[in-house]
Amino acid sequence: MISLNETWETLPKESSSSFQLGPFTISISSTNQSLAKALTKAFAHLPQGEGTPDFEIRLWSGHKLPPLDWSLIQTNGYRGYQEPPFYFHHFETIGALSAIDTKENIAYYAIRDPDSLPWWVSGSPLQVILHVWLREKGFQLTHAASISNKKSAILLTGKGGSGKSTTLLSCLEGGLDTLGEDYLLIGPDQIYTVYQTAKWAPHTRTLFPNYEPHIANPSRADQEKALVYYKDLFPTQLTLSSPSHAIVSLEVGTSAHLKKSDFHTSLQSLLLTTAMQLPFPDPRTTSLLSAFTKPLAHYRLTLGPNLQENVSFLRGLF
Repeated sequence: MISLNETWETLPKESSSSFQLGPFTISISSTNQSLAKALTKAFAHLPQGEGTPDFEIRLWSGHKLPPLDWSLIQTNGYRGYQEPPFYFHHFETIGALSAIDTKENIAYYAIRDPDSLPWWVSGSPLQVILHVWLREKGFQLTHAASISNKKSAILLTGKGGSGKSTTLLSCLEGGLDTLGEDYLLIGPDQIYTVYQTAKWAPHTRTLFPNYEPHIANPSRADQEKALVYYKDLFPTQLTLSSPSHAIVSLEVGTSAHLKKSDFHTSLQSLLLTTAMQLPFPDPRTTSLLSAFTKPLAHYRLTLGPNLQENVSFLRGLF
């Protein structure tokens, strides 16, 4: 990290910004304007940061990295290499390096060519960096969706294809709010919004064709998921933070019905999808999610083909 810090000080910077993520002020500076634009739009719904940043993320592109021990960094593959307070993660598929110093509250995201970034990176940017640093502060980046009525929130969990995107979009059209579709930040007694993005499979697009003009990756959306920004669609329905009173595990069926579930089922659903997508496994993730989830009410909702009926079941939980 010393060599990265020293080299960084010599590089010209093309952009800088900050935003408020939960209780933290995050600053982002970049050597490349194109990279900054690709990685910050997902945070456009967050308030501008004020005062001294709690965490600084430095985006690095267009300049050679100092010598690094790549054999060490790549030792554990996607799981990442760590010598706390230092964490290194090389996403070889896209050629991205994340380096985090949790003691000095500085991180680097380095990539050779910003134009080569796949669409989904813009949809949930810097997730490895945020995951590592926020966990050190007692918060957990969590793969889940949410709906809110401005007073309290319900978490929606489930594996891929369980109906989270379609259900959330149906709830938004029905007047409810959201803190996010893909990832949320879970704290000791609150959940916080992170990204304003949604990733829609072809089935969701078929059900809601009127949103086609808002797809951010139209040239690739037929082969991949479609990326949309909720601030463009529902600007007044994005909640920044909320307490939560319930968690609902979703599954697709032939008819809609709701039943009570239990803490262990809810926790397992959250852990499985979160652990599968984020590196640096650590018992603290289980502890943080367990402490948050245990006091909640637990349900399982089987989704039927009638979208309004599904929304009615969820609305009844508020």
